[in-house]
Amino acid sequence: MDKEVRMVNEQDLKEAFVSFLSRKMAKADWYFKYSDSSWEWNLGINEVEGIKQELKALSRLNGGVEEAIKLWEQHVPKYSVAKPPYFYDPNILNLEVGGCFMKDDIPKLREVLETMQRDGSRFVVFEGNPLLSPEERFIGFKGVLDAENFARQNTTPESGHIVYSVEGVQKYLQKITEPDFWKEHTLKEVMDKFQDTGKSPRGSELSR
Repeated sequence: MDKEVRMVNEQDLKEAFVSFLSRKMAKADWYFKYSDSSWEWNLGINEVEGIKQELKALSRLNGGVEEAIKLWEQHVPKYSVAKPPYFYDPNILNLEVGGCFMKDDIPKLREVLETMQRDGSRFVVFEGNPLLSPEERFIGFKGVLDAENFARQNTTPESGHIVYSVEGVQKYLQKITEPDFWKEHTLKEVMDKFQDTGKSPRGSELSR
Protein backbone atom coordinates (compact mmCIF):
# COMPACT_ATOMS: atom_id res chain seq x y z
CA MET A 1 0.00 0.00 0.00
CA ASP A 2 1.28 3.48 -0.76
CA LYS A 3 2.93 5.28 2.13
CA GLU A 4 0.35 8.07 1.97
CA VAL A 5 -2.49 5.57 2.28
CA ARG A 6 -0.86 3.85 5.27
CA MET A 7 -0.55 7.19 7.06
CA VAL A 8 -4.24 7.94 6.78
CA ASN A 9 -6.42 6.80 9.65
CA GLU A 10 -9.17 4.58 8.25
CA GLN A 11 -11.80 6.12 10.52
CA ASP A 12 -10.95 9.65 9.39
CA LEU A 13 -11.00 8.51 5.79
CA LYS A 14 -14.38 6.88 6.23
CA GLU A 15 -15.90 9.95 7.87
CA ALA A 16 -14.66 12.21 5.07
CA PHE A 17 -15.94 9.77 2.45
CA VAL A 18 -19.38 9.72 4.11
CA SER A 19 -19.53 13.53 3.94
CA PHE A 20 -18.49 13.48 0.29
CA LEU A 21 -21.13 10.88 -0.61
CA SER A 22 -23.84 12.69 1.33
CA ARG A 23 -23.32 15.85 -0.70
CA LYS A 24 -23.12 13.91 -3.94
CA MET A 25 -26.26 11.86 -3.25
CA ALA A 26 -28.22 14.97 -2.28
CA LYS A 27 -27.68 16.36 -5.80
CA ALA A 28 -28.27 13.13 -7.75
CA ASP A 29 -31.24 12.59 -10.07
CA TRP A 30 -32.81 9.47 -8.55
CA TYR A 31 -35.79 9.64 -10.90
CA PHE A 32 -33.70 9.56 -14.09
CA LYS A 33 -35.59 6.54 -15.46
CA TYR A 34 -38.74 8.64 -15.89
CA SER A 35 -37.02 11.10 -18.24
CA ASP A 36 -38.13 11.25 -21.88
CA SER A 37 -34.65 12.38 -22.89
CA SER A 38 -32.13 9.62 -23.71
CA TRP A 39 -29.32 12.05 -22.84
CA GLU A 40 -30.74 12.70 -19.37
CA TRP A 41 -31.40 8.98 -18.90
CA ASN A 42 -27.80 8.06 -19.75
CA LEU A 43 -26.49 10.85 -17.55
CA GLY A 44 -28.69 9.72 -14.67
CA ILE A 45 -27.90 6.02 -14.83
CA ASN A 46 -24.16 6.69 -15.03
CA GLU A 47 -24.40 9.01 -12.03
CA VAL A 48 -26.45 6.56 -9.94
CA GLU A 49 -24.35 3.53 -10.84
CA GLY A 50 -21.24 5.52 -9.92
CA ILE A 51 -22.71 6.36 -6.53
CA LYS A 52 -23.60 2.70 -5.99
CA GLN A 53 -19.99 1.71 -6.61
CA GLU A 54 -18.75 4.36 -4.20
CA LEU A 55 -21.22 3.15 -1.57
CA LYS A 56 -19.84 -0.34 -2.07
CA ALA A 57 -16.30 0.95 -1.51
CA LEU A 58 -17.52 2.62 1.69
CA SER A 59 -19.22 -0.61 2.76
CA ARG A 60 -15.93 -2.51 2.59
CA LEU A 61 -14.47 -0.28 5.31
CA ASN A 62 -15.01 -1.15 8.96
CA GLY A 63 -18.57 -0.17 9.86
CA GLY A 64 -19.14 1.09 6.34
CA VAL A 65 -22.29 -0.93 5.58
CA GLU A 66 -24.17 0.82 8.37
CA GLU A 67 -23.02 4.22 7.10
CA ALA A 68 -24.03 3.34 3.52
CA ILE A 69 -27.51 2.30 4.65
CA LYS A 70 -27.94 5.58 6.54
CA LEU A 71 -26.93 7.57 3.47
CA TRP A 72 -29.35 5.62 1.29
CA GLU A 73 -32.26 6.14 3.66
CA GLN A 74 -31.43 9.84 3.93
CA HIS A 75 -31.09 10.66 0.23
CA VAL A 76 -32.77 8.06 -1.99
CA PRO A 77 -36.55 8.44 -2.47
CA LYS A 78 -38.67 5.35 -2.01
CA TYR A 79 -39.68 3.55 -5.21
CA SER A 80 -36.94 5.27 -7.22
CA VAL A 81 -33.88 3.00 -7.26
CA ALA A 82 -33.56 -0.48 -5.75
CA LYS A 83 -31.37 -0.90 -2.68
CA PRO A 84 -28.10 -2.80 -3.22
CA PRO A 85 -28.49 -6.49 -2.27
CA TYR A 86 -25.64 -6.36 0.27
CA PHE A 87 -27.76 -4.01 2.41
CA TYR A 88 -29.83 -7.10 3.21
CA ASP A 89 -26.92 -9.57 3.28
CA PRO A 90 -23.49 -7.96 3.86
CA ASN A 91 -21.85 -11.35 3.28
CA ILE A 92 -22.39 -10.74 -0.44
CA LEU A 93 -19.50 -8.27 -0.29
CA ASN A 94 -17.15 -11.13 0.55
CA LEU A 95 -18.35 -13.16 -2.42
CA GLU A 96 -18.13 -10.39 -5.01
CA VAL A 97 -15.23 -9.17 -7.05
CA GLY A 98 -15.13 -5.93 -8.97
CA GLY A 99 -18.43 -4.79 -7.52
CA CYS A 100 -20.43 -6.62 -10.19
CA PHE A 101 -19.45 -10.29 -10.29
CA MET A 102 -19.52 -13.31 -8.00
CA LYS A 103 -16.22 -15.18 -7.75
CA ASP A 104 -17.78 -18.55 -8.52
CA ASP A 105 -19.47 -17.17 -11.66
CA ILE A 106 -16.31 -15.93 -13.38
CA PRO A 107 -15.42 -19.16 -15.27
CA LYS A 108 -18.97 -19.44 -16.62
CA LEU A 109 -19.08 -15.72 -17.39
CA ARG A 110 -15.95 -16.02 -19.49
CA GLU A 111 -17.62 -18.79 -21.49
CA VAL A 112 -20.73 -16.65 -22.00
CA LEU A 113 -18.65 -13.70 -23.23
CA GLU A 114 -16.64 -15.88 -25.62
CA THR A 115 -19.88 -17.26 -27.08
CA MET A 116 -21.18 -13.72 -27.55
CA GLN A 117 -18.03 -12.71 -29.40
CA ARG A 118 -18.30 -15.70 -31.73
CA ASP A 119 -21.88 -14.64 -32.48
CA GLY A 120 -20.70 -11.14 -33.39
CA SER A 121 -21.73 -9.30 -30.22
CA ARG A 122 -19.47 -6.38 -29.30
CA PHE A 123 -21.49 -4.98 -26.40
CA VAL A 124 -23.21 -6.52 -23.42
CA VAL A 125 -26.06 -5.41 -21.17
CA PHE A 126 -26.22 -6.89 -17.70
CA GLU A 127 -28.37 -6.44 -14.62
CA GLY A 128 -26.83 -4.93 -11.52
CA ASN A 129 -27.85 -7.89 -9.33
CA PRO A 130 -24.72 -10.09 -8.99
CA LEU A 131 -26.74 -12.98 -7.55
CA LEU A 132 -28.26 -13.83 -10.94
CA SER A 133 -26.47 -16.43 -13.06
CA PRO A 134 -24.35 -15.21 -16.01
CA GLU A 135 -26.86 -16.67 -18.48
CA GLU A 136 -29.67 -14.68 -16.86
CA ARG A 137 -27.74 -11.44 -16.47
CA PHE A 138 -25.80 -10.98 -19.70
CA ILE A 139 -27.30 -10.19 -23.10
CA GLY A 140 -25.12 -9.49 -26.13
CA PHE A 141 -25.63 -6.81 -28.80
CA LYS A 142 -23.76 -6.02 -32.00
CA GLY A 143 -24.29 -2.25 -31.68
CA VAL A 144 -24.06 0.11 -28.72
CA LEU A 145 -27.29 1.95 -29.56
CA ASP A 146 -29.31 -1.27 -29.42
CA ALA A 147 -27.65 -2.12 -26.12
CA GLU A 148 -28.42 1.30 -24.62
CA ASN A 149 -32.03 1.17 -25.81
CA PHE A 150 -32.52 -2.26 -24.25
CA ALA A 151 -30.98 -1.09 -20.97
CA ARG A 152 -33.21 1.97 -20.89
CA GLN A 153 -36.40 0.05 -21.63
CA ASN A 154 -35.71 -2.63 -19.04
CA THR A 155 -34.40 -0.57 -16.13
CA THR A 156 -36.86 -0.55 -13.22
CA PRO A 157 -36.68 0.50 -9.55
CA GLU A 158 -35.91 -3.15 -8.77
CA SER A 159 -33.44 -3.83 -11.57
CA GLY A 160 -30.79 -1.57 -13.07
CA HIS A 161 -28.94 -2.42 -16.29
CA ILE A 162 -25.36 -1.61 -17.30
CA VAL A 163 -23.93 -1.32 -20.83
CA TYR A 164 -20.31 -2.33 -21.45
CA SER A 165 -18.16 -3.62 -24.27
CA VAL A 166 -17.59 -7.38 -24.29
CA GLU A 167 -13.85 -6.83 -24.62
CA GLY A 168 -13.90 -4.39 -21.71
CA VAL A 169 -15.59 -6.89 -19.40
CA GLN A 170 -13.10 -9.59 -20.41
CA LYS A 171 -10.14 -7.33 -19.63
CA TYR A 172 -11.70 -6.33 -16.32
CA LEU A 173 -12.23 -9.97 -15.32
CA GLN A 174 -8.57 -10.64 -16.05
CA LYS A 175 -7.53 -7.71 -13.90
CA ILE A 176 -9.66 -8.47 -10.85
CA THR A 177 -8.63 -12.12 -10.72
CA GLU A 178 -4.92 -11.35 -10.52
CA PRO A 179 -3.32 -12.33 -7.18
CA ASP A 180 -3.32 -9.56 -4.55
CA PHE A 181 -5.39 -7.19 -6.69
CA TRP A 182 -8.02 -6.69 -3.98
CA LYS A 183 -5.62 -6.84 -1.06
CA GLU A 184 -5.32 -3.06 -0.77
CA HIS A 185 -7.78 -1.92 -3.41
CA THR A 186 -10.57 -0.54 -1.23
CA LEU A 187 -8.59 1.99 0.80
CA LYS A 188 -6.69 3.02 -2.32
CA GLU A 189 -9.97 3.57 -4.16
CA VAL A 190 -11.27 5.84 -1.42
CA MET A 191 -7.93 7.61 -1.12
CA ASP A 192 -7.99 8.41 -4.84
CA LYS A 193 -11.04 10.59 -4.23
CA PHE A 194 -8.84 12.95 -2.25
CA GLN A 195 -6.08 12.93 -4.84
CA ASP A 196 -8.59 13.82 -7.56
CA THR A 197 -9.47 17.03 -5.72
CA GLY A 198 -5.93 17.87 -4.65
CA LYS A 199 -6.90 17.72 -0.99
CA SER A 200 -5.59 15.70 1.91
CA PRO A 201 -7.95 13.65 4.08
CA ARG A 202 -6.23 15.09 7.13
CA GLY A 203 -8.46 17.91 8.29
CA SER A 204 -10.29 18.13 4.98
CA GLU A 205 -13.47 16.67 3.62
CA LEU A 206 -13.85 15.34 0.15
CA SER A 207 -15.41 17.74 -2.26
CA ARG A 208 -16.01 17.83 -5.95
